[in-house]
Amino acid sequence: SQMPEPGYVSVGIESSQSGGQEPEARVAELEASVRRRLEEVELSGRRADRQNNLHLALLDLTALQDESTLHRRIQDWAIQLLGASSGTLSLAEPGVDQIPGVDATVNAVDGRIGLHGAEPSPARSIVAPIISRGKLLGTIQVQHASQDQHFLAEDQELLSAFAEGVAVALENRRRYARACKQVAKCKQREQQSRERNLYLERLLACAPDAIVTLDAQHRVSEWNPGAEVLFGYTEQEAKGKDLDGLIAAPDPAMLHEAVELTRDVLIGRPVAPRESTRFRKDGTPVDVILAGSPIVTGDGLVGTVAVYSDITERKRAEKALARHAREMAALYE
Repeated sequence: SQMPEPGYVSVGIESSQSGGQEPEARVAELEASVRRRLEEVELSGRRADRQNNLHLALLDLTALQDESTLHRRIQDWAIQLLGASSGTLSLAEPGVDQIPGVDATVNAVDGRIGLHGAEPSPARSIVAPIISRGKLLGTIQVQHASQDQHFLAEDQELLSAFAEGVAVALENRRRYARACKQVAKCKQREQQSRERNLYLERLLACAPDAIVTLDAQHRVSEWNPGAEVLFGYTEQEAKGKDLDGLIAAPDPAMLHEAVELTRDVLIGRPVAPRESTRFRKDGTPVDVILAGSPIVTGDGLVGTVAVYSDITERKRAEKALARHAREMAALYE
């Protein structure tokens, strides 16, 4: 057989020696790369799970309206998210900035908070401030019971993110509570308004005087039974009609007086009680004492109320007395 050249044999021996080392190094490097990759995948998956759990926690908290249930669920979720043994929610009282166990100095910009007895990281206890619009609402703290368990920086980040969501949930709860109070007040005012309206309706129905309410155009809107008796018009006949044309038209002088009084009340001037004459449906005059007052709200004049008292009998008696006095005076002349 043909002998190989010396140089070729030398190269082959060197290649064999180096080739025996390279596969082992490559395998080790590959194994290390795979481990790193698996660790990255595991870390990424753990972070994704944490973010998903954080999302579920905040969805759950923002849906709660009962205060005690919300506070309990905040603690439960903090313990569950961080895998802690226990958790504590501390809230500031309304109008009080100091929370028991928490330093008064709070940096609301970066979220740092001083805690009495807090341990340096890694620690068995971590705390995060609950801050809304620069105001400290409270803190959320979690603890490990075991001496061998400690929280890491990523745990602190997760707790801080959870605290931000808690701040939103607490503010929503407080807004909801304020809204409930406002609704309750509105309902109370509505009930009081209904009761007052009912009272006024009964008052109008029972009052012997004629009481008429009118809109801003001086058209009849309410016509009580006393008005029906005094003027002879039913409520259906009177509603929507101009009051002056209804009860003062037969006499031009009385109509002029009524229009002048209407002008005064429509510009906000009340009409003091005064004697006058108005007319029934059949055209007969009736002596009355009348008074009027504008109904003014924040939107301006919304209507007027007019009251008429029948003084026909009194005027008849006064005339009879005056006639009797004249007759008696004539006897002594």
